[in-house]
Amino acid sequence: MAVRWIKPLYGITGRPVLNATRAARQRLLEIGAELAGTDDCVAIYVPEKARGFGDDAYRGRIAGAMWLLPMPAGRTIDDHGFRDIDGTLRWPIGWPVDVARTRKLAPDAAPLLRPLVIELAGAAVWRALSASFQGGAPARLDGALAPLASRLDAIFAGG
Repeated sequence: MAVRWIKPLYGITGRPVLNATRAARQRLLEIGAELAGTDDCVAIYVPEKARGFGDDAYRGRIAGAMWLLPMPAGRTIDDHGFRDIDGTLRWPIGWPVDVARTRKLAPDAAPLLRPLVIELAGAAVWRALSASFQGGAPARLDGALAPLASRLDAIFAGG
């Protein structure tokens, strides 16, 4: 098991799909191609300004990890949208998740992402990472983010 990607979501509880906006389409296709049906996973980060999805205690934190299922035959990421709490289809694309494997950390065990990235890789890497999250795009944990991947592997190793 390895944490290969990190993805911003407003919540993790009960989510059957890993969603994004259309702007993140290519990255979502990449993450699905790489992770679907494997033992590797994506860490879920709840943005600092997220509100209203029941995971407010996780704002700014790594809330957990998700494992992706293979895309069902005849389906695409366009068939897996997720509606906002007001009913708007704000995240129109998605990849199905193995809900039984989803791991949610306890709030007191969920690390704050910003200070963790700054400690492991520096402030410039944090700025680049947070900018890359626009549109809900996932980020691959390699290069300058490899130390974050190692730390997250250690956090999730017990699950």
